[in-house]
Parts: sequence; C-alpha cells; structure tokens
Amino acid sequence: MLWVEGTEGDDELSILATGPDSGTFQFNGGSVVSFTSLTQLVFAGGEGDDLLSIQNPDGGLFVPAEGILFDGGSGGETSGDALEILGGFAATVEHRFVDESSGSILYNGSATQTITYTGLEPILDMIETQNRNFSFTGADETITLSDDGVAGDSYSLIDSTLGESVTFLNPINALAIQTQASGGTGVDTVNLNGLDSSFSADLFVTPGSDDAVNVGNLDLGAGDLTLSGIVSFNGAFTTTGGVIVDSAGDLTFAVGASLSAGVDSVELFAEANLYLGAITTPNQIQLTASGGSIIDANGAAENLNGYLVTLIASGGIGTGDALESSIVGLQANAGGGLSLENTGMLFLGFSGGIDGVTTNGTTRITSTDNMTVYESVTVAGGLLQLENTGGDFLLQNSATISNTGASGIDIDSAGSITLVEGTRIESSGTGLIDVQSVNNLLVANLQTSGNVQLTSTAGAIRDNLTGEGPLVESDTLILQAATGIGGAGTLDLDTEVNSITAHATEGPIMIDNFGELFVQLPELLDLVLDEDALEQTIDLSQITTAGGNSQPLTVIAQSSQPSLIPDPQVNFAAADTTAGLVFTPIANQSGVATITLIISDGGTDYSTETTGDNRTIYLTFDVTVNSLNDDPELDSLSDLLLLKNASEQTVNLSGISAGGGETQPIRVTAQSSLPGLIADPVVNYTSDDATGSLVFTPITDQTGTATITVTVEDGGLDGNLATTGDNAMITRTFDVVIQEFETLSMRVVESPTSVGVQGEVETLPNHQDGISEWQTYWVEFWVNTIDVASLGIATVTLDLNYQTDFTTATDIEYGTAFSQSQTGTIDDLTGQVISLSATADTNELGIDGQLLFARIRFDSLAADQVLLDLEGQSIGPYDLGLQIQSPQITLGSGRISQTPIIDSPGASIWANPYDLNDDDRISFRDLLLFASVYNSVPAESSSDYAWFSDINQNQRVDFKDLIFLASNYNKTKLSQTNIIYPTNYPDAWNQNLEVALAPQNTPEATALTQSQADTMLQTAVLEVSPTVSNAEQQKLADVKVDVVDLEGSTLGRLVGDTIYIDVNAAGYGWFVDTTPLDHSEYTYDSQLSLIALPGSEAAGLIDLWTVIRHELGHLLGAEHTDEGLMAETLDPGVRKLAESHAETDQFFGSLEDETELLSF
Repeated sequence: MLWVEGTEGDDELSILATGPDSGTFQFNGGSVVSFTSLTQLVFAGGEGDDLLSIQNPDGGLFVPAEGILFDGGSGGETSGDALEILGGFAATVEHRFVDESSGSILYNGSATQTITYTGLEPILDMIETQNRNFSFTGADETITLSDDGVAGDSYSLIDSTLGESVTFLNPINALAIQTQASGGTGVDTVNLNGLDSSFSADLFVTPGSDDAVNVGNLDLGAGDLTLSGIVSFNGAFTTTGGVIVDSAGDLTFAVGASLSAGVDSVELFAEANLYLGAITTPNQIQLTASGGSIIDANGAAENLNGYLVTLIASGGIGTGDALESSIVGLQANAGGGLSLENTGMLFLGFSGGIDGVTTNGTTRITSTDNMTVYESVTVAGGLLQLENTGGDFLLQNSATISNTGASGIDIDSAGSITLVEGTRIESSGTGLIDVQSVNNLLVANLQTSGNVQLTSTAGAIRDNLTGEGPLVESDTLILQAATGIGGAGTLDLDTEVNSITAHATEGPIMIDNFGELFVQLPELLDLVLDEDALEQTIDLSQITTAGGNSQPLTVIAQSSQPSLIPDPQVNFAAADTTAGLVFTPIANQSGVATITLIISDGGTDYSTETTGDNRTIYLTFDVTVNSLNDDPELDSLSDLLLLKNASEQTVNLSGISAGGGETQPIRVTAQSSLPGLIADPVVNYTSDDATGSLVFTPITDQTGTATITVTVEDGGLDGNLATTGDNAMITRTFDVVIQEFETLSMRVVESPTSVGVQGEVETLPNHQDGISEWQTYWVEFWVNTIDVASLGIATVTLDLNYQTDFTTATDIEYGTAFSQSQTGTIDDLTGQVISLSATADTNELGIDGQLLFARIRFDSLAADQVLLDLEGQSIGPYDLGLQIQSPQITLGSGRISQTPIIDSPGASIWANPYDLNDDDRISFRDLLLFASVYNSVPAESSSDYAWFSDINQNQRVDFKDLIFLASNYNKTKLSQTNIIYPTNYPDAWNQNLEVALAPQNTPEATALTQSQADTMLQTAVLEVSPTVSNAEQQKLADVKVDVVDLEGSTLGRLVGDTIYIDVNAAGYGWFVDTTPLDHSEYTYDSQLSLIALPGSEAAGLIDLWTVIRHELGHLLGAEHTDEGLMAETLDPGVRKLAESHAETDQFFGSLEDETELLSF
C-alpha cells in the first residue's frame, strides 16, 4: 500500500506505471521512488488544488488490487482538484458519477471500482478504449455532451450538474450515456450539443422514460445513433451510419431541424405524436407514431428524402399539412387520413414490410413522375386521391385500389393510365370512381354500386382485358375521350351498367353493354358549322341490339339549345337499327349546342314500357355554330383619265354599309399605289352613313397610272374596330391615269399613206424599220388627242434630226387639214428639218382618229453613201438617227401641249451588196469582183468580197447569186431604179448576237482577255465535236476567236472562220465560267433557258459560254430561232441551251448537201 499525504498547498502526485501494480511515483517534483506489487494507492490531497496524474503502462492499465483512492480534500479551490489518466488501453471505460465531486472509474466491465475519488473537478481521461460509458446516478440533473473546445483533437467533453466534467479521448466503437443505471433517480435532461469532429463511434443514450434527450448540431461521423427517452431534434444531426430512436412520448423536430443518415436505415418510433422535420438517407425510413399522428413540422420544406419509406400511425399522417418527400417507395398504415406530395416517381407498396397503403380517412398521394401501385391501396372513411403530375400511372401485380361507403376514388395522371389485367378498382359502397388521364386510358376491372367516370383528354379509352368480361360494373358510366372509346371486335368496352354517357372528340365509340346493346360507331365527332348551314346527317347505323334476341331498342335525340339546334330527328331503318340523325341549325343563329343521343333497351324483361330495368347509353357531341360577319358593302368605282397637272379631284362613294343588315361601326380608308403621282386620298366619311367621298390632287408635272384602293372595314362581331381579328373588309379599286392627252407619232413608210379628205385615218400605217440603200422613203408625222373638249388639233410644231450621211430630206408635204401658216426648212448639211409647223383650217380633227400633220421625203443622192464594211463583213444595219425635237401641239381650245406623248420607233438602213465597189452603180467592175469569188465558200475564202457576193446567204457564191446580180445589172443609185433582193434580205445578213437590253457605258466592266476567249472556245469545240460529221469537225478545228470592240449591242459575230467577241459584253461584263458543263451557278427557267442564282458569279453578266456556242451554231449552218441557243438576243444572267442536246445535234450534223428531204 502506498499512502501519500498532501500539504496545505497545491500538491501533485505523478504515477508512472510500468505494470498493473508497479512503477515509480514522484511527489511535488521530489525524488522518483520505485515500487512493485502495490496493492493500493491512497492520495490524501488536503487543502489546495491537488493533481493526481497516472500514466498507464503501454497497452495496459495501472490497477492495484485494492484500487486507487483520491481524496481531493476541501482546500485550495482555485481551479479544483484534478485527475489525469494518461495512456493505456481498455476494452471498456465506465465513469460512474455519485454527485458533483464524487464518483468512480471502472475498467473492462468490472463491478469493482478501480479509481474512487471525492472532491474532484475536472477529470482528463486519455485512455484508448473500445467503449466508453457514462453512468449518472444523481437525482434531477442536466447532462451535456459537447466538443472539448479544440476542433479535431480527438477529445470530447461530458458534464453534468451532478457529476464531474470529463474530457475524454473519443472511443473506438461506442459511447453510452445512462441516467438510470446503478440506482440513478430523478428527471434528467440529456443535451447532445456536439462532439469532436473526429468522433466516429456509435452513440447510445439510455435515459429513464421520463428523461428528455435533446439532439442539437451533432455529427457522429460513421457512428450509429440509438436514443430513448423523450427525444427532440433541435439542430442538424448527421451520420453516415443508421439511426434508431424510441421516444417514450412525442418525438419532436424543431423548425428547421434535420436528420441525415448514411447507408443504414432510419427508424423513428414515438409512443405519442411524431413531429417530423427533414430526414435524408439513401436507405429505408420507418416512422411510427404508435399513440398519435405523424405531423409535418417543417412547413413547406421537404420531410423525407430516401428510398423506401414505411409510415405507421394510430392517427393521421400529414393530414394537417401534407408531407413533402422525394422517395421511391411508400408503405403506410394510418388510423386516420394520409397526405403526401412526392417529387419524382413513386411506388405504392414494395416487397417486405407492411402490405401497401391502408388508411382510415381522406387520403391524397401525389407524385411528379410515374406512379405505380404495386400493392393494394385500401381506404375507409374518406376520399382517396392518387395523382401523378408527370409520367404515367400503372396499377399492377394483382393490386387493388379500394374505398368504402360513399367515399370516392379519384385517379388523375398527366400521362397514360394502365390498369393491368388482374387488378381492380372498387368501392364497397356507392362511391364515385373517377379515373382521368391525358393520354390513353387502358381499363381493367372497375366496380361500384355508384358511378364511374373515365376520361382521356388527349387519348383513347381502351379495353385492357384479354377476354370479354365486363370492365365496368356500376350504376352509371361516363366516358369522355379525345381519340376514341373502345375498338372493333373484342376491343370494345364490355360493361354492365344501367346508364352510359359517352363522348369522343374523334375516333370510334365501341360499347357492349350486358352483351345485348351494342354501339359501334366509327366516329361521333363534334361539329363546327357556320351560320346558316344546311341540313346535317349523322350516321347511326352501327347502334344495334344483339342479333337473334328480341331485345327492343329506342333511340331519341335531345338538344341543349333548341333555339340553335331544334331536337334532331332519328330515322329508323329497321326495328333494331338506327340509320341516321338529322338536324338543321336555325338560320342566323350562333352558339354551342350539346346533342345527346339516348339509346335504351328493354332491360331484363325485354320491355321498354317497364323503365325500371331498362339500360341506357347517352352519346353526346357538341355542335358549334360560328357567327359569320358579313362583308361590308361599297358600290364599284370607275377609272379616271386626267390631264397632267389637273386640279383637285373628288370621287363620290356610295352604297356603304356593314353588309347583311348588320349594324356595326365602319371605317373607310384609301391608299395610292403610286404616291409620287397621287398621294393617299383624303377620305370624308362618317360611320353608318351610306355615302362618302375621296379627295386628291395629282402631283405637279407627273404622269402615269396610280391604282387607288378603297377599303371599307366593319367592327366585326364584337362591334369594335380596334380588335381587328374579327373585322370584315371589302376593297374596291380604280385606276387614275394621268397623261398628256396628245400623241405625236412618227412612221417610216415606203410610199405616202392614203388618207381621208381631212388627212385622217383610223389607225397608224405600218412602220418600216429597215430601209435599203438607194431606196426612197417617207417620214410621216401623225397627231391625235383624247381630250374631247379640246376642239381638236389646231397647230403642230416640231424639229426633226436625221443622219445626213446616208440619205437626204428632199421635200415636205403637209397634211390636207394643215393648210395655214406652213413653215419648215431642210438643212441637210446638219441633218435637220427646222421649224416644221402648220395650222389646221378645221376644228374637231384628230379626236376620233389619227390626223396627218406632215410628211418628209428622203432620197439617196450622190453625196449619200452606205459603205460595205469589208473589214467587219457587214452591210448594217445603220441607225437613220430619226429624232423628234421641240414638239408642241396647240389645241382648238387654246390649250398648249409642250410635252406630248412621242411615239417614235427607230429605223435603220442597209448597204446595197450588189455595189461591191461602192461607186453607186452595179456595173462591170462589180461583176469582175463577183467573178473573182464565184463558186467559193465565203467561210473558206480569203477575199473580202466573198461574203457580200453570197447574195442569198446560203454559204456559197453560186449561180443563183449570179442571177440576182444579173437582174440588177447596170442599175444606178441616181436612177432610183427598184433593186431586186432575195426574200431573206436583209435578215439573213444580220446574224449578230445582241444583248436584249440597251448597251451600257460601264467603265468598271472588266475586259475579256484573249486567253479566256481561247479557253472557252476550246471547251465548246470539245463539247460539240463528237455530235457532228467529220467535215464539220474540221470546221470546228479551224475556227478562231478574236476579242474586239464590236458596235452597239453586238455581243458576238461570225465572219468566215473567225468569231468576233465584244471586249466588255456591250458594257454588261462577261461571266467566264471555268466549269461551263455543270451549270452550278444557274437554276431552271425553261426547257431551253437557265437563269442565274441570286448572288452567284453569273448574276447580271453576259454568259460567254452561250455566245461562243451560239456562234459555233452559225459556223455549222444554223440560223436564228425564236428561243433557245440560237435566239438573236441574250439577257444578262441567262444561259441558253441547245434545243435537244446531243441527239438532235448529231442528226442535223449528219446532213449532207445531197441529202434528200422527203415531205411527210
């Protein structure tokens, strides 16, 4: 035995144990004294703050046989007497507290105290142990578990109002707190306020049944929690282990309190109510309130987040405030109602545990995704509602959904509903069964003494049984579907009900009731008609009784709106079949009427007279009659012809109304198609008036045609012009033509036109657009006016320009009526006729027809010359340059028109090819030049005269050409002898390809290079050569191309074996296609024409490929055609195609001169 007596001051006794009863000790820093076989240690500390420090041996304990006694004494209470137990290992360490300063410590489950102490505070326990127990034996006390204040140091702290505070090393396996062990008494409170962050052992709290356990912000790491007493969760409890709580009274979660567990389940049991906060676990949750209800204490926040959940209560579950959850499976047994709102898919029932859901009160379960009833849902005493706001609903696994008495069953799905064969929805009483889906509803067995309502808002109602047994057994049945009810044959809905009401927006209605009354309509659709629709007939021939029996059948129809649709008539085709339903909407009425077909059989006694047992099917459909807004009205309007600079105009409007006898506000507007000529007219109109007017003034000095659109718009069915959706409108248009009333026309004729007494004709003479050299011609001027109030043409004045190099104006003749004040001077030096003027001697001329003002004769005199273009191999045409200048027409009314309409088509002149030497006579010299090329082919001749000597342009100089020359031999220009030309003169002499539009002066048009032209020619020759004869292949081999500046609109021209190409495509620029055979820059326009794609490189440019191919056509003997590749003009952005491609080219290319063409 070792007895150490303390001093009056602070004493410290240090034990350094080397074994259970051996080691050394040191007192107050004195000598170290060894001991062995120690049986007992007594330290009497006396006064002062005394410390007993025991260092256990490694892996063991210092345990003298008769124990350790530490008496702290009563003095020196500055920081208190302390006990330190350092190191060592024990399977179990138990601290047993007697009062606030006395207690004992027991090791490894021993009933004998190893250390007994009195007068201590505090204790430091650093023993490594598997399990650590704290037993409190005092009366009423408050026990608090918390961290020691140093996070992560592996030490926690427990304290009590009737026990020493102990700072302890966290146990490895478990920490147990007991309040009633070893004779403990009183009503205690255990506060689980925290643990060191490294704590990861199980926690057991075993209080008395009347003790309170409060769980604060507590993290057990991976430990399990086991609690009893009266339990409250006041903070955030976390563990990755499991939780078992058995509360002797209420089990309460404070607002915002939560429980988060790990892989193990959560089991909460309350002998009274369970006030539920938030529980989260990936595993199962079981909640039981054996003497009360499970109540949502978490407001709108989530209560349950887990996998499979079992809820048991003697009262209700979530009845005051629905439980919010995110779980997968639910089982429940409630003595009251149940309300749960789940996020995600939900199974009702799962293997193991209790069977499905059983409640005794109003029950509502919802999910946001698929809902599957896997085990039965049984409710007594309240409405049952099952709803999934997303996904589909499935009843399977032979499960039953049932209710009792008058309580209903309501199933609602945002998707489809499938009731698997073998399942059942039933009410033991008269409760309504209401099943509603958005998509298809597949029906199995439904049974009630009350009513059944089945609805599919966007799908069909279908039979989901393999046999023909009844799907629905009830008093009444209401069927509402979008795409059909039942199907043909065994897919019809088999029912045993007294009354059926059915409506399908589209699709069939197929019902078999009691196997005796059949409805098999392919469709019974809602109808939408317009006002004043004609008689309507609905086929009902597929409503029958069972074949071979004597079941009578009656069919009548009723309208919910007889003022719109009078009761329709049902026509019978036979005793057991209805043929049709006929009705006609009341005229000028609109609205919606529901038509109900009432189909009844004779019931079990086969008599329609005894109505008590009759069975009835009600089929409904809606007839919507739309109101029609009649078009408003406005009388037609006449076109106007106005003189330029006319004054303000007023156009009267009449016949304005809303139409159809309707009374609606009316708006009249007007719009001009050409505001630069006529601005939008001003409308003068007051609503409901039958008349109005338009006022406008033409823009000064402008001419043209504007279309005026007058719109009359009514206020529609709502009588509101501002809501335009239902407004009706009508438009009337009229043209306003603003022009000069006078026209001055110029015509070139070969001889003077024959006229009436006053010089008038009904129509203008034909215009001669081509004149041959040496030919005499006349230029005639004609005038007219459309102004009937003008008193006719009075005076005409003009100047004329002409090309004086080619012909000479030799005489002026005035029209018969223009006998007064005649003036006019010919200045051939400048090519002008100046101040050509005269006044008519009679009024009212030139109104009804064309009036000849004057004519000028032109002759080819000695000084005039149209030379043969030997270099360009051309005889023309050359523009005569006829242009009217400074025209003025004075009317009999005194009005002067200084800008009359000028109708002046151009004219050209052609050189005389017989006069080969251009000496104004056809003589021996011309014959010698002709003889020099006789029997030659112009394309192969080196002479400049060969092409001109080919008078008939048949590609050779032969005898026929000689005959033409001989027929004109010795004729001269001055003799004005008529020259005889071939019939194809001059057209055959002009095979130039020209741009269809006027030439442009575009400096930026890129010049075509000679190499580009050569490459395109080579490509074209390679493409054409395989389709023609050997002789023509030689022509293709010899052909050349030359880039030059061609005159005017000419794009290309063949002379001999040379193709001349204009350098800049008449100012439009060339499209040089590097891949001309794929046409990728073009799209189809016609069989012989392609048009450039917008934005492509070919858009707006002349296609060089077309021009080269065109000229090769001339080389091979082709002439101009109306369309296709050989057309005489070409538009920018267009590619022309050969008429019939390779086959046709090959055919014509094979023709020889000797080929004989047979007529057919």
